[in-house]
Amino acid sequence: TGLGTVVVLGDSISDGSGATLNANTRWPDYLAGRVTGTWPALGDPGVLNVSLAGNQVTRDGLAINTPALGDSALARLDDDVFSQPGVRTVIVELGINDVHLSGFPAEQIIGGLRQLAIQAKDRGVRVVVATLGPFEGYSSWTPEKEAVRQAVNTWLRGDNEFDALVDFDKVLRDPAAPSKVLPAYDSGDHIHPNDTGAQALAAAVPLWLL
Repeated sequence: TGLGTVVVLGDSISDGSGATLNANTRWPDYLAGRVTGTWPALGDPGVLNVSLAGNQVTRDGLAINTPALGDSALARLDDDVFSQPGVRTVIVELGINDVHLSGFPAEQIIGGLRQLAIQAKDRGVRVVVATLGPFEGYSSWTPEKEAVRQAVNTWLRGDNEFDALVDFDKVLRDPAAPSKVLPAYDSGDHIHPNDTGAQALAAAVPLWLL
Protein backbone atom coordinates (compact mmCIF):
# COMPACT_ATOMS: atom_id res chain seq x y z
CA THR A 1 0.00 0.00 0.00
CA GLY A 2 1.15 3.52 -0.65
CA LEU A 3 2.53 5.52 2.19
CA GLY A 4 1.58 9.07 1.51
CA THR A 5 2.31 11.66 -1.13
CA VAL A 6 5.36 13.62 -2.27
CA VAL A 7 4.21 16.94 -3.73
CA VAL A 8 6.37 18.85 -6.22
CA LEU A 9 5.62 22.57 -5.83
CA GLY A 10 7.42 24.24 -8.69
CA ASP A 11 7.41 26.42 -11.76
CA SER A 12 7.84 25.69 -15.48
CA ILE A 13 11.03 23.70 -14.88
CA SER A 14 8.90 21.16 -13.01
CA ASP A 15 5.76 21.75 -15.10
CA GLY A 16 7.59 20.50 -18.17
CA SER A 17 8.46 23.48 -20.35
CA GLY A 18 11.25 22.24 -22.59
CA ALA A 19 10.29 18.58 -22.20
CA THR A 20 8.81 16.48 -25.00
CA LEU A 21 5.07 17.20 -25.11
CA ASN A 22 2.76 14.52 -23.67
CA ALA A 23 5.62 12.08 -23.14
CA ASN A 24 5.85 12.11 -19.33
CA THR A 25 9.44 13.34 -19.47
CA ARG A 26 9.27 16.05 -16.83
CA TRP A 27 11.67 15.51 -13.96
CA PRO A 28 8.83 14.70 -11.50
CA ASP A 29 7.74 11.96 -13.95
CA TYR A 30 11.23 10.48 -13.91
CA LEU A 31 11.28 10.79 -10.11
CA ALA A 32 8.00 8.86 -9.88
CA GLY A 33 9.51 6.16 -12.06
CA ARG A 34 12.52 5.92 -9.76
CA VAL A 35 10.26 5.61 -6.71
CA THR A 36 8.10 2.86 -8.15
CA GLY A 37 11.11 1.05 -9.57
CA THR A 38 13.00 0.93 -6.28
CA TRP A 39 13.15 -2.16 -4.11
CA PRO A 40 12.79 -2.42 -1.22
CA ALA A 41 10.12 0.18 -1.82
CA LEU A 42 9.88 3.36 0.19
CA GLY A 43 6.27 2.49 0.82
CA ASP A 44 5.90 3.76 -2.74
CA PRO A 45 4.77 7.30 -2.00
CA GLY A 46 2.85 8.87 -4.86
CA VAL A 47 4.58 11.76 -6.62
CA LEU A 48 2.13 14.57 -7.33
CA ASN A 49 3.19 17.48 -9.53
CA VAL A 50 1.34 20.72 -8.77
CA SER A 51 3.80 22.96 -10.58
CA LEU A 52 2.70 25.97 -12.62
CA ALA A 53 4.66 27.64 -15.40
CA GLY A 54 5.57 31.16 -14.33
CA ASN A 55 4.73 30.56 -10.68
CA GLN A 56 6.46 32.78 -8.14
CA VAL A 57 7.08 32.44 -4.43
CA THR A 58 5.71 35.80 -3.35
CA ARG A 59 3.71 37.34 -6.21
CA ASP A 60 0.38 36.30 -7.77
CA GLY A 61 0.06 36.14 -11.53
CA LEU A 62 -2.77 38.66 -11.34
CA ALA A 63 -0.34 41.22 -9.97
CA ILE A 64 1.38 41.26 -13.37
CA ASN A 65 -1.87 40.86 -15.36
CA THR A 66 -1.11 37.22 -16.12
CA PRO A 67 -3.61 35.13 -14.13
CA ALA A 68 -2.44 31.95 -15.88
CA LEU A 69 0.71 32.12 -13.73
CA GLY A 70 -1.49 31.31 -10.74
CA ASP A 71 -1.48 32.45 -7.17
CA SER A 72 1.85 32.76 -5.42
CA ALA A 73 3.27 29.55 -4.01
CA LEU A 74 2.59 30.85 -0.50
CA ALA A 75 -1.07 31.37 -1.40
CA ARG A 76 -1.25 27.91 -3.03
CA LEU A 77 0.02 25.91 -0.06
CA ASP A 78 -3.32 25.12 1.59
CA ASP A 79 -5.17 24.02 -1.55
CA ASP A 80 -2.36 22.53 -3.62
CA VAL A 81 -0.10 20.96 -1.00
CA PHE A 82 -1.62 20.51 2.45
CA SER A 83 -4.97 19.25 1.14
CA GLN A 84 -3.38 16.35 -0.74
CA PRO A 85 -4.00 12.90 0.74
CA GLY A 86 -1.26 11.77 3.08
CA VAL A 87 1.20 14.48 2.08
CA ARG A 88 4.50 13.79 3.79
CA THR A 89 7.11 15.69 1.75
CA VAL A 90 7.05 18.77 -0.46
CA ILE A 91 9.83 19.44 -2.94
CA VAL A 92 10.06 23.19 -3.53
CA GLU A 93 11.50 24.19 -6.92
CA LEU A 94 10.73 27.89 -7.02
CA GLY A 95 12.31 31.33 -7.05
CA ILE A 96 13.73 31.76 -10.53
CA ASN A 97 10.58 33.58 -11.73
CA ASP A 98 10.81 35.95 -8.78
CA VAL A 99 14.30 36.73 -10.08
CA HIS A 100 13.81 36.99 -13.83
CA LEU A 101 10.13 38.04 -14.12
CA SER A 102 9.76 40.38 -11.17
CA GLY A 103 13.34 41.38 -10.45
CA PHE A 104 12.85 40.90 -6.72
CA PRO A 105 15.82 41.25 -4.38
CA ALA A 106 17.32 38.14 -2.81
CA GLU A 107 15.96 39.11 0.62
CA GLN A 108 12.35 38.98 -0.59
CA ILE A 109 12.78 35.60 -2.26
CA ILE A 110 14.58 34.18 0.76
CA GLY A 111 11.83 35.50 3.03
CA GLY A 112 9.19 33.77 0.93
CA LEU A 113 11.04 30.46 0.88
CA ARG A 114 11.49 30.67 4.65
CA GLN A 115 7.74 31.16 5.05
CA LEU A 116 7.10 28.09 2.89
CA ALA A 117 9.39 26.05 5.13
CA ILE A 118 7.80 27.33 8.33
CA GLN A 119 4.24 26.64 7.19
CA ALA A 120 5.10 23.14 5.97
CA LYS A 121 6.86 22.23 9.18
CA ASP A 122 3.90 23.52 11.17
CA ARG A 123 1.84 20.92 9.29
CA GLY A 124 4.38 18.17 9.90
CA VAL A 125 5.41 18.07 6.23
CA ARG A 126 9.07 17.58 5.30
CA VAL A 127 10.51 20.23 2.99
CA VAL A 128 13.15 19.52 0.36
CA VAL A 129 14.28 22.67 -1.45
CA ALA A 130 16.02 23.01 -4.81
CA THR A 131 18.58 25.63 -5.76
CA LEU A 132 17.80 28.01 -8.62
CA GLY A 133 19.16 26.88 -11.97
CA PRO A 134 21.23 28.95 -14.41
CA PHE A 135 19.64 31.04 -17.14
CA GLU A 136 22.23 33.20 -18.89
CA GLY A 137 21.18 33.46 -22.52
CA TYR A 138 17.48 33.63 -21.65
CA SER A 139 15.83 36.86 -22.77
CA SER A 140 15.45 38.37 -19.31
CA TRP A 141 18.92 37.53 -17.98
CA THR A 142 21.10 40.36 -16.64
CA PRO A 143 24.27 40.33 -14.51
CA GLU A 144 22.26 41.91 -11.71
CA LYS A 145 19.70 39.11 -11.76
CA GLU A 146 22.49 36.56 -11.85
CA ALA A 147 23.86 38.09 -8.65
CA VAL A 148 20.43 37.70 -7.01
CA ARG A 149 20.23 34.05 -8.10
CA GLN A 150 23.66 33.39 -6.69
CA ALA A 151 22.76 35.10 -3.40
CA VAL A 152 19.62 32.99 -3.00
CA ASN A 153 21.55 29.82 -3.78
CA THR A 154 24.32 30.71 -1.32
CA TRP A 155 21.70 31.15 1.37
CA LEU A 156 19.95 27.89 0.47
CA ARG A 157 23.20 25.92 0.59
CA GLY A 158 24.06 27.30 4.01
CA ASP A 159 20.59 27.21 5.56
CA ASN A 160 19.22 24.58 7.91
CA GLU A 161 15.56 25.61 7.95
CA PHE A 162 14.76 23.03 5.29
CA ASP A 163 14.93 19.30 5.86
CA ALA A 164 17.15 18.81 2.81
CA LEU A 165 18.57 20.49 -0.28
CA VAL A 166 18.88 19.20 -3.84
CA ASP A 167 21.35 21.26 -5.86
CA PHE A 168 19.62 21.60 -9.22
CA ASP A 169 21.94 24.47 -10.10
CA LYS A 170 24.94 22.18 -9.75
CA VAL A 171 23.25 19.54 -11.91
CA LEU A 172 22.22 21.86 -14.74
CA ARG A 173 25.08 24.33 -14.98
CA ASP A 174 27.90 24.19 -17.49
CA PRO A 175 31.16 23.79 -15.53
CA ALA A 176 32.89 25.93 -18.16
CA ALA A 177 30.25 28.68 -17.85
CA PRO A 178 28.40 28.23 -14.53
CA SER A 179 25.78 30.89 -15.24
CA LYS A 180 24.62 28.88 -18.28
CA VAL A 181 22.77 25.57 -18.68
CA LEU A 182 24.99 22.71 -19.86
CA PRO A 183 24.34 22.44 -23.62
CA ALA A 184 23.52 18.71 -23.35
CA TYR A 185 20.73 19.58 -20.90
CA ASP A 186 19.45 22.76 -22.60
CA SER A 187 16.03 22.63 -24.28
CA GLY A 188 17.19 25.52 -26.46
CA ASP A 189 15.87 28.50 -24.51
CA HIS A 190 18.75 28.49 -21.99
CA ILE A 191 16.57 28.12 -18.89
CA HIS A 192 14.46 24.95 -19.21
CA PRO A 193 16.04 21.49 -19.26
CA ASN A 194 15.37 19.05 -22.07
CA ASP A 195 14.40 15.42 -21.40
CA THR A 196 18.02 14.48 -20.65
CA GLY A 197 18.32 17.38 -18.23
CA ALA A 198 15.06 16.39 -16.57
CA GLN A 199 16.39 12.87 -16.07
CA ALA A 200 19.50 14.31 -14.46
CA LEU A 201 17.41 16.41 -12.06
CA ALA A 202 15.32 13.41 -11.03
CA ALA A 203 18.44 11.33 -10.51
CA ALA A 204 19.82 14.02 -8.18
CA VAL A 205 16.99 13.58 -5.66
CA PRO A 206 18.04 10.99 -3.04
CA LEU A 207 15.02 8.77 -2.56
CA TRP A 208 15.63 8.43 1.16
CA LEU A 209 14.80 12.13 1.52
CA LEU A 210 11.21 11.48 0.50
